[in-house]
Amino acid sequence: MKTRNLLAVLASAFMLTACNNESPDTYPNWYPDSYIIGFEGVENLDASALHLKFFNLENKTMDIAVAGKQELPTTLSIIGNITDNATTKVDFLAKEGTEQAAAYKEKTAALNDVSFKGFDSMFSRDYVFTFNGRSPVLDESVVEISVTCDKTIGAVQAGKKLNDILMIFYEDQLAVVSSGYRNYAGADAYKVSGTTKFPYALRGCKLSEFNSAEHPFISNTFLIYAENLPLASEDYTFTITVKTKEGTSLQKDATLEAL
Repeated sequence: MKTRNLLAVLASAFMLTACNNESPDTYPNWYPDSYIIGFEGVENLDASALHLKFFNLENKTMDIAVAGKQELPTTLSIIGNITDNATTKVDFLAKEGTEQAAAYKEKTAALNDVSFKGFDSMFSRDYVFTFNGRSPVLDESVVEISVTCDKTIGAVQAGKKLNDILMIFYEDQLAVVSSGYRNYAGADAYKVSGTTKFPYALRGCKLSEFNSAEHPFISNTFLIYAENLPLASEDYTFTITVKTKEGTSLQKDATLEAL
């Protein structure tokens, strides 16, 4: 991938930044008083495969100062992004009292509506948490994300699932809300270097472990990652499949170009 295109992907897909937004009109939310800014339908899957290093896995840290700036022949990063076809996003509070709002309230009963009300009094507008600026959550529960390859990698034959040798990193906004708007601190928590007043939950685990549970309210951007893979100096085409509890299945190919 050309450097210019690569930077565009990284800037828009998987970054954490702090920005100043004094006016509510410039706040990059569909509804600024909510931690969960909106719901994204599960209709389209885009993916890019890159030789980029994002993490210090030993320290369980994503260093945003260097993330995505170092290309390594044996490192694999697949950035996935799930979107819908809507021209306008769902504004939860704007649909208060409607059948659609009632359905979303039922889905978010465990949150006691905390994520949708009173948020602005807890945190300053001056700091914005952004993975994809900040990401909406999926309106379906993900139960599986799997990856296969057109070539054999190590002991995994071509066409077989690579889930045991790949990791997934994703933002779990429900974990933040459920913990009272605190940074997630579970065993699978990864830190993001730098400072922000905004709470976040960046979680990482083996892809096979991710698929052993149901994942409601995760953000629509995710990262499949591995270091020190036995990759030859050739192109590899990966097939990414996403399945939800509601029965949706999406698939996308992403080619990792040889360095």
